[in-house]
Amino acid sequence: MVGWGMARKRREPKPAEWVPTSELADKYSLTSEFFTDRIGKHFVRGVHVINCTPDAWRPTYRWHLEECHQWFAKNDILNHEASQDSVA
Repeated sequence: MVGWGMARKRREPKPAEWVPTSELADKYSLTSEFFTDRIGKHFVRGVHVINCTPDAWRPTYRWHLEECHQWFAKNDILNHEASQDSVA
């Protein structure tokens, strides 16, 4: 318990490059499911995505902005997904 005059331990700020799924989905105008469905298939754990709550029943993912941006640039997945949608 923290008493009067005792300093509280401050949390370290989150690094700006790791963002929640919803923020990444908004950035690329995609759904959260687009990203979560591709964990382990396209996005590598520990490189593109981390689970902040490994013991929880519902995972909380954080995504590395720069790594994901490089992955999108390399794979050109946005144009491929759009062409698949127009065919169906």
